[in-house]
Amino acid sequence: MFHKENSALLGFNKNKKKTAVDVPLKKSVRKQLYQRALAYFQPDHTPEPLESLLKEVFLQGNLSSRSIALEGDSKETMVLYIKPSAASSSSSAEGDETSTRLYPYQQTQQFVWMALEEKNQIQDECPTVALWSMLVNLIPSTTTPKYAVQVPPAVSKYVCRGAHLMKAGMRSLPNQNDSTRRRRMVAVVVQGNPQPFAVGKLLTADDETIGYQTKGVGVEIWNAYGDDLWRQCATPSNIFTGGAMNAIGGGAPFQNGDYGNAGFVKGEFVYPLHSNEDEDDISDDEGEEKEEGDENDTETTAHDSANEEAHKGATVVEETVVEEDPSPDDVLHRAVCQALVNLSNKDFPMLVTTFYSRHVLPTAEEKGKTIDLKETTYKKFGAYMKEQVRRELLLVGPDKTNKKNTDPGAMLVGYHKKHEDVVGLSKSELAFAATSAKSKLVLVNLYRIPSQLVPLLKLDPEDVAASNATSEERRGTGMLTSPEVKKILEAYIAKEDLIHPVRKDLIQLNGPLTDAIFPPKQQKQMDEPPPATMKRKELMQHFMDRLQPAYALVQMPGSSIRLLQKGTPPKVEIEVSMRQSRKFVTRVRGMEDYGIDGHVLCKDVSKRLACSGSVEAEASNGRPALKKGRVELVFQGNIVDELEALLTGDDSLSSHGGVKDSDYAIPLSVLEIILRKNVPARKKRGGKQKGK
Repeated sequence: MFHKENSALLGFNKNKKKTAVDVPLKKSVRKQLYQRALAYFQPDHTPEPLESLLKEVFLQGNLSSRSIALEGDSKETMVLYIKPSAASSSSSAEGDETSTRLYPYQQTQQFVWMALEEKNQIQDECPTVALWSMLVNLIPSTTTPKYAVQVPPAVSKYVCRGAHLMKAGMRSLPNQNDSTRRRRMVAVVVQGNPQPFAVGKLLTADDETIGYQTKGVGVEIWNAYGDDLWRQCATPSNIFTGGAMNAIGGGAPFQNGDYGNAGFVKGEFVYPLHSNEDEDDISDDEGEEKEEGDENDTETTAHDSANEEAHKGATVVEETVVEEDPSPDDVLHRAVCQALVNLSNKDFPMLVTTFYSRHVLPTAEEKGKTIDLKETTYKKFGAYMKEQVRRELLLVGPDKTNKKNTDPGAMLVGYHKKHEDVVGLSKSELAFAATSAKSKLVLVNLYRIPSQLVPLLKLDPEDVAASNATSEERRGTGMLTSPEVKKILEAYIAKEDLIHPVRKDLIQLNGPLTDAIFPPKQQKQMDEPPPATMKRKELMQHFMDRLQPAYALVQMPGSSIRLLQKGTPPKVEIEVSMRQSRKFVTRVRGMEDYGIDGHVLCKDVSKRLACSGSVEAEASNGRPALKKGRVELVFQGNIVDELEALLTGDDSLSSHGGVKDSDYAIPLSVLEIILRKNVPARKKRGGKQKGK
């Protein structure tokens, strides 16, 4: 209820203006709340330690309430009861007993109780996770809480992220004879860790089936470890290592930011503290034998191994996964949900067929599963898509780029990120692999210092040879990056003490440096002698102009050098001309320098752009000759924008749907666009377009 996007419910709107006020409670109201708390836990008999703790919480010191109107059309109000820290709390009210100091949170405020009211009538109420952290040490029966629903450790991460508890993740229900069962408010615990990490309203009936292959919400979560109530009270600046220890929670301090439980991790996960073999089945009372019908209500689940060093004092137990094979429908749906989460907003819209073949099937294979649509109840992926649109998981629409495609659901437009089927899912390794697989080539300009400048300026030969280059491929080649050249020049300036004594932005030019940037032949042709000083930036530009060019093609991500060459990078030429019939022809050459097979490219372009294309091994009349082993591609029509987008892998350069999901990654700077006579000029995109 109080998680992430609903953080404004905690009393502040988006403009950080307070929308809820903490109201101190009168003594009479606190007494009523105390009596209700006693009745909640032990209606017949209250153990003395529990009664003392509740007195300290509700009767001693200050206690405030915060009323929050719930969003939507609901007329209900959530009332949060807040116990301030001892530092901010005034002395006990007159007539109160001396503090027993059972309440451990002396340095931080805590939300201790919550109630749902409608027209000032209490509908439901329950202790918060913070109050439960103290109670498990005082109520013997909460060793396996008969107030609680048990879940596997793996389920905790979804609840901590803000999801409600699904029936499929529940492993037990509270005792049906217990009054809290009838009250519907329950705690949620991880198997093997008796301290509740969430509280909420139970939505399942007494005779309803829970566990594997059941659907729907089982517990509507009100408060959970990791939500905004926890964040307000356990921010890093408010975490303390001293104070009372939580014995049930593994001996950690209550004020460690994790409610004193060594199995609670960073508001993200809850680990078991001990083996749960004796607690898999919940009995009516301690010491009673387990009923035979309960033996199949629980199953052993697995969890990730805990970080033992970060959570000393707790023994984390490895358990074994015992799970039935999911049905074909479940395999399909799980793969779709994971594939949706793996995608980013810029991936939408996409063809449904592309989504299934390039995302759903690989996701299933990543999990070691295969999808056979004929074995599902849907038989076809289109039928499954319609069902998920009806369930409001998926958003679909028509293909606006293809008028011949009349299917109103041809494109996957997006999905509802708050849908219960995807809440709590995170990107898988496949998503990161797919992101990294979308590589591109980056052109890096390099420079070589001419050999005659090395003795002239007495430069370090190892620096000039790039012996200390960051990439192994460049070491010893003499091919330097711009920062490396600047570093060499700055070292020379410092060694010769050429910085102007008054104006630090000026560099004094001595004889060798003058000859380096102004060769003797050039000096003879100059009308005026070379300047005695020069600005640092201007000097760097003159020096760079004297260097010999080189380049590297670097594959990103990974910074892997694909090609390292002297001179300037070769161009990929795209030329558009008009024939006598006033029709256009587009020619492409030079793609081989970037590892692209001309025959493969011709076939791919013709298929993507629906145009005829041919491969010419010899240049036609009047065209420059081709290098040996090179070809020229000829396409009908003016497709210069589409080719530019396709070859660079940047589909934003063209609105044509065929350029999407390109496998090419040529740097845009190496494309040379030539527009012959009578060919319309290209539309400007923030700068001038090349054309001849």
